[in-house]
Amino acid sequence: MASKLIEPIFISPSEIHHAIGISRSNAYSLLKNDPSFPKLKKLSPGRTAWLFSDLRAWAAKRPDADTTEQT
Repeated sequence: MASKLIEPIFISPSEIHHAIGISRSNAYSLLKNDPSFPKLKKLSPGRTAWLFSDLRAWAAKRPDADTTEQT
C-alpha cells in the first residue's frame, strides 16, 4: 500500500536543498534580504521550518535564468 503525503508539508532548513535546490546559507540570505521569500514557521521551541507550499509558490514566481549568450 502506497503511503500518502499529508498536508501541510514542512521543510527544515537542512532539507531546503532537496525541496527547491538552494543551499541553507542561500535560504537564510534570502530570508534576510528578500521580502518576498517565505518566512520560517515556529513549530516548537527550537524547531522552525518552511511550508513547502510557500516555497513552491515563491519558486514558481521566480524568473527563469537568462541562458542566451550575449554576442
